[in-house]
Amino acid sequence: MSAPPGLVPRLAFGFRSTVRDNLHYADDGSYVYPVGHNVAIVSTDSKSHKFVPGSPEYEGITAIMMSPNKKLLAVAEKAEKAVISIFDMQTLKRRKQLVAADVGSKEYISLSFSPDGKLLLAQGGGPDWNLLLWAWEKSKVACSIRSTNLQGSPVVQASISPGEGALVTVVGTGVLKMFKVADQTLKPLPLNANRRDTLSFTCQTWVPAGEYGATAANSSAGDKGGTAAAGADRERQLMGTVDGEILFFEGTEPRATFNVYEGHVVGALAAYSKGFVAGLDGGLITLFERDDREYYRQTKTFTVVDHPLAIRSLAVSSGEEQLALSLSGGPAFTLALNNQELMKMQDMNFELLGPGVHTAGRDQPCLHII
Repeated sequence: MSAPPGLVPRLAFGFRSTVRDNLHYADDGSYVYPVGHNVAIVSTDSKSHKFVPGSPEYEGITAIMMSPNKKLLAVAEKAEKAVISIFDMQTLKRRKQLVAADVGSKEYISLSFSPDGKLLLAQGGGPDWNLLLWAWEKSKVACSIRSTNLQGSPVVQASISPGEGALVTVVGTGVLKMFKVADQTLKPLPLNANRRDTLSFTCQTWVPAGEYGATAANSSAGDKGGTAAAGADRERQLMGTVDGEILFFEGTEPRATFNVYEGHVVGALAAYSKGFVAGLDGGLITLFERDDREYYRQTKTFTVVDHPLAIRSLAVSSGEEQLALSLSGGPAFTLALNNQELMKMQDMNFELLGPGVHTAGRDQPCLHII
């Protein structure tokens, strides 16, 4: 719901939890999340709101993503021809609007910027599940490819690696594909997946470059006798499944599988310097720390008290002081990652994220205060 002409909203209550990657930290530590047919930018200090409004002629926001340098915001909206708008985070003005004829869907379900911010990967929805690589500054589709499997199964996420490897990973229901970005084309890569591409994947995240340390030298899960050089220049990533498993890959090679909770869906993942965080259904948050022998080890599980809902999205602040999370149905919370006393507690009352985030149903419209 966009504001009428001449009116500027000051506050918006709600949270659109169905949007992929629906929670981010801006460069100044502000929270960025969709509310109604807007993207809200909420200051952590003053709690003031700024808004990037959606276009009233379109049907709603389906995906958002910030560029690695936090200077750009991409917003996808559902329409007869799916559309993406690129906004400047300083001015909040639209820089480009991207519309393509070969999306094969009314919506994009996942977005990802290249490390330099010049390319935008956009995963179209069904029925065609086409993956587009935009040279967005030129409003040009550099290439496109069908990213689903032969059965046309749903894709849930597509992302570009943050390092120099220029890898692209696509995951979904029985879908696991990787590509190499070369000369603005997507080149399919063979996977040594051992039938792992038949798993039902729910989410994926990249391990930040330089954050993995010496563990690559210890090849405990499927790389006996390996050396640090064997995987030093490979992109590393984590993938969650509906069965409570998390897979760790170096390049196109699977290295380890971590069983979190059998029967619990891994809904979101976020990596940081000390390890990674997994969000599951039932309001469960599990922490993993880096380990010299087994890549990672599970160390702690928290419960979001009184909110036993599926975790939809996770975000770690740039200084790694805070973890933000959103739940299916609307609520969003923060947790102090650097507070060791809090880390010792089993159940925690996470702080609500911002004054406008509440526990409305996922389809309930937002409320604006003008």
